[in-house]
Amino acid sequence: MFVLFLFDSFANYVINTTQHNTTVSLALILLLFCFSSLAQTDGQVLTRVNGGAKWENAAMNSDVAIRAVRTSSMTIPSSTMTTSTYDREDYDISNSFDHSTGIFTPPSAGYFVIMATVDWDNFNSNTATRTIRLTKNGNNTVLLQHSESGSNLMSSSLHTVVYSDGNDNFRIRAWQNSGADHETSGNTVTPKCVFSAFRIR
Repeated sequence: MFVLFLFDSFANYVINTTQHNTTVSLALILLLFCFSSLAQTDGQVLTRVNGGAKWENAAMNSDVAIRAVRTSSMTIPSSTMTTSTYDREDYDISNSFDHSTGIFTPPSAGYFVIMATVDWDNFNSNTATRTIRLTKNGNNTVLLQHSESGSNLMSSSLHTVVYSDGNDNFRIRAWQNSGADHETSGNTVTPKCVFSAFRIR
């Protein structure tokens, strides 16, 4: 503990010296880094805080990057909230997305961007409502919803930032009330139903 006190005091002295003098003793700098291993823990970096020095956790590298698409159509029954699933996963570096169930489970606590697009087929003059929503931990907690009505080809999309404590799951749900089954579009060349997510902190 005393060593940490001496190191922090010395680090503050070196930084204050560099602030007010154009030339700083190389010996002081070398000594500072020699003692640095005694004061820091793995994953920390020395930063300047309010004119002083402090060890802080290094910024976390993004360990989540996901993109999944549908290459074939998916049936959405009328008036039935249906989880959107995907039949091709382009990448998932954290192995935290199950494209067959459409469930994203963050590997640890943090903030994440989630984006989704769903292309609907032609409702043939039926001006029914088409909705997609982002839900958390099942189907009851709705974080974001996009709804619109129309009879032609239509695309629904949403994007937002979510927080997870590391024990959550997220999914995209699709719904329509035309009175008949309808499909979301699938395409192998230019996918129109896409799920993507990445960590920002």
